[in-house]
Amino acid sequence: MKKNLLLIIFLTAFSNSFSQVPKRVIVEHFTNSKCSICANRNPGFYSNVFSQPDILHLSYYPSSPYAGCFFSMQNATENDARTNYYGVYGGTPRLVIEGVVIPNAANYSDTTIFSPFTGQTSPIEIHIKMSTVSTDSLKVSISIIAAAANSIGDAKLYSAIAEDTINYTGSNGEPVHYNVFHQALSGIAGQTFTIPSITGDSIVIEKTILINALWDENKLSAFAIVQSLTDKSVIQAQKNSTIVNDINMNVSSTKKNSFNIFPNPVAENIIISTGEMLPAIVEIYDLAGKKILAYQLFSAKQIVDIRSINSGMYLISVNKSVPQKFIKQ
Repeated sequence: MKKNLLLIIFLTAFSNSFSQVPKRVIVEHFTNSKCSICANRNPGFYSNVFSQPDILHLSYYPSSPYAGCFFSMQNATENDARTNYYGVYGGTPRLVIEGVVIPNAANYSDTTIFSPFTGQTSPIEIHIKMSTVSTDSLKVSISIIAAAANSIGDAKLYSAIAEDTINYTGSNGEPVHYNVFHQALSGIAGQTFTIPSITGDSIVIEKTILINALWDENKLSAFAIVQSLTDKSVIQAQKNSTIVNDINMNVSSTKKNSFNIFPNPVAENIIISTGEMLPAIVEIYDLAGKKILAYQLFSAKQIVDIRSINSGMYLISVNKSVPQKFIKQ
């Protein structure tokens, strides 16, 4: 009888863990375009985080220690609010991984900084849909689904719009900025909701915002972070960079000619994700517009060897799309 009881308990536990889904790790990065320390530490951090494509990255630009930061001034209230939420206002750069504040003295270039947070599972999954509902408005629908039975109860949803890549050289000399926070969808404090507890149940939360004229619509992404109300630990996170055009109900992406590259900066091999653009022609130019290299891609994610080019900044384009800058170390 005892053996049968133990077997039932084991099978139940195994079933519950098996039905959970991988947890996406998210690192929230607090930096500033006037911060010289950021200019020294960020390149190593970017190389580290972008070498791990399963880790999400979102950056904020608080008004302290430099209120004149170009990105901070665009939305100082909400940049500062997220910084204060974690109690790290007043100094940059700082990292928060999975809701856990990382000590300032930590080595941001060390890949093991993510080790305590990887390989975990979650009882919920998140799906995000972005759609244009008018020529200047964007609707974000966030679906939170119970992948496994759970008793979490109430949690906090923080959602935001960010821009994947912005080329702007601040006074600290950093020329490129990644996943730049623009606006919170859920409000400064986030939104409290009840996580579905029965497997398969879901809740959909929708927000509509105006697209700021300063934003590049083709580079916008929506982030969703579900956190514990008690200790701010992340229960699940997700990002979506595809915008569906709902104005005329044609399922088309405003980012169909977009692509992603990582890591950046890069030393030897750059990974290019092209989505559905196949076959694709990749071209690399120097800043004077001279073509340096060209490749043909047949895979949606492919490694390109760039060891033959000199150190410096270059432009990379896929199928003649708008180029992105990258740094060859």
